[in-house]
Amino acid sequence: MNSIIASIHAHPTWWAMGSYYVFSNAVSTLPTPAGAGGFYRWFFDFFHGLAGNISRIVATRYPQAGNVIQGANNTPKP
Repeated sequence: MNSIIASIHAHPTWWAMGSYYVFSNAVSTLPTPAGAGGFYRWFFDFFHGLAGNISRIVATRYPQAGNVIQGANNTPKP
């Protein structure tokens, strides 16, 4: 466990990029809710909104990222 913590402290940028990649892919695999409401609808909308905002922040701060983060901006709207 100490080696993982040491790795995070030594390479925070790579861990952040890896975490973002995993989070983005996990959100993009969520199936679109079929019903009109409920907890899953809130969960789906919340995480797609969060992923979209993170993508905008990254794209604004690092314009050279380009189209790498298109997935969260192309999510279906209810």
